[in-house]
Formats: sequence, structure tokens, C-alpha cells
Amino acid sequence: MGDVHYYFNKKKRDVIETNVKKAFKDGIKENEVSKIVRKNMQTHYIDRLIIFLFPKLNKENIEKFVSVEGLNFLDAALAEKKGCILVHAHFGPAQLSLCALGYRGYKMNQLGYRTTEGISYIGREVQAKTRLRIEEGKIPARMLYANKFMRPLFTALNNNEVLMTAGDAGGASRFVGKYVTAKFFDNDARFPAGWVSLACKTGASVLPLSLYQNGMNKYKVVIHPPLHFETQSDDTASILKNVEKFVRILEEDVRTYPHQWHFWDEFYEGNLLVKNE
Repeated sequence: MGDVHYYFNKKKRDVIETNVKKAFKDGIKENEVSKIVRKNMQTHYIDRLIIFLFPKLNKENIEKFVSVEGLNFLDAALAEKKGCILVHAHFGPAQLSLCALGYRGYKMNQLGYRTTEGISYIGREVQAKTRLRIEEGKIPARMLYANKFMRPLFTALNNNEVLMTAGDAGGASRFVGKYVTAKFFDNDARFPAGWVSLACKTGASVLPLSLYQNGMNKYKVVIHPPLHFETQSDDTASILKNVEKFVRILEEDVRTYPHQWHFWDEFYEGNLLVKNE
């Protein structure tokens, strides 16, 4: 389906091509851009359709599909009894990380944002009747939503559970909560900062998490060492310094695996990028 989208949706293809070039500037060849765009569209459909695999996953077979590196960092964080925040990007089939950790016995929570903005009628029906049902019933994690009450976040961390949250943005009008502007591929981009404030308030450790494709139909979750905050202060300058630590990891991941990042179609001024006046 990704290939069909690539060949028949020229408008979408052109948007992604333009934005990839904006990020990499002169450091990428034209044929490489085309490959990235095509693989990116394939990745999009894998992410959309992999939910139908989730009901078949369990603790016995999860390792056949997803390996995990860095569990020692997660275990050390949880040993402090203050919970752990895993900050990830919209990379590949992102919710596969929840399955990988949930079926390994970790008490997982995912902070997300549920919206039907910009989705067709059929898309809304599929999301409401299929995707939500699978996400909330077949993934070994509790779904929490940023546009609802925040108390469950504190409760989860107080119970020494794991909270996953996106460190890149949702785009368009889906910017919920606190954001800061950080350099990303030499562009001013908006990044959510609520996870920094949450860590400062709860004392929870923050570990960046990456998900990479690792062969045909296989993936690898990498849990990075904990982020050591420059300061525990909640002012904008201090928060920015801490957000930038995650952004540098994200930038390296996107540079290495550009086709796996979902937000190329939103990488423009007035959306993910700050509009220059």
C-alpha cells in the first residue's frame, strides 16, 4: 500500500521530498531522497496496519519480532522506586515498544493524544471501531491521553510504573501542553517539554527510547542511558537544555534512519517548524 501511495499521491510525495531536502540541505542526492520518501510511505502503512498483529503477540513469541537492548538502564531506574519516563519519537511502528516491554513484565503506560482531525469519515470509523479497540484491549499497557486529566500520570510514576511519551510533536493543532523551540537540523522546531516538568516534579528517571527496523519484519528497541538534567528548575531556559539532550538523540536517529520518522509531512514552518516572522 505504501508503494501505491508513493506512485499515485504526487502531492504527498512532493511535500515529503521538499521537507527531507530542507533537513539535509545539500548533503543528500536526489535518488536518495526518492528512496527515503518511498520507504517512508511504506513505514506509514506498516505503522497503521501492524495493529492487526498485536492480538497475536504474547510473552512467548514477542522476542521473535522485537529484541530489546538497555533493559539494565530501565531496571536501574525502577530500582529507585520513583517510576521511569521513556521518551520516544514517532519512529517505525512506535507502539511495538509497548508490546516488547509489556510482555516482558513491565507495567507500561502510554501518554498519547487522541484526535480525528484531518481524518476521513472512513478513517474515523476505522480508528474508533478498530484501532482504539485493539490499542486499549490488546496492547499490554494502559493508554492515557494528554487532552484529559493528568493525575493518572503521577499515579503511575508513584506506583513505580513506566510511562512512555513522545518527545517529538503531534503537529498541526495538536500541540498540547508545554513546548519549547530547539534547533533540529538547523531549523527552529517545536518540541514537547511536559515530560521534563513531570520528571522534575516526581523525581522519575528519564530514558530515551529508540525503535529501529532490524531485518525483515523484525525490530529492535534500544533504551539509552538516563538523561542527566542540567538543572531541576522548571523555567523555560532550564527545560530547553534538558529537551535538547533528547533532540540530539532524535536528530542522530533521523539522520541514520530517515525513512522511519513519521513527521516529514509536517516538517515545515507553521507546523513542526517555527514560522519566521
